[in-house]
Formats: sequence, C-alpha cells, structure tokens
Amino acid sequence: MFEGRCPGRLTREPRGGSGFGYDPLFMPEGYEQTFSELIEAVKNNLSHRRRAWIEMTRFLNTLI
Repeated sequence: MFEGRCPGRLTREPRGGSGFGYDPLFMPEGYEQTFSELIEAVKNNLSHRRRAWIEMTRFLNTLI
C-alpha cells in the first residue's frame, strides 16, 4: 500500500468553478487558491494520488 498526502486547510466558503467534491473548499499549504481555482497542471502536481503513484514507482524500480 502506498500513501500520498497533500497538506492544506478548508476554506469557509467554496471558491472556484472547476474540480469536484472538496476542490472548491480545499486550499493546499503554501497557496492562496483552492484546488478548484488552481490550473490543472499545478493541482495534478500537488495531488495526493500523484504522490502515492511516485512512491509506488520508486518501490517498483527497486525490484528491477
């Protein structure tokens, strides 16, 4: 099992018009925009899923 985290905080009011679920409420650490306000490339770079994927690929590379 691999885990990825994206630290941040929740805003009081939803902001932005893209994304889904918690995206309009979640503001990643170090940013003043919610996930819903960030451009796709930035959001994907911060993604907990991406970070878990990187951990998995590092592990798999040790098996080669």
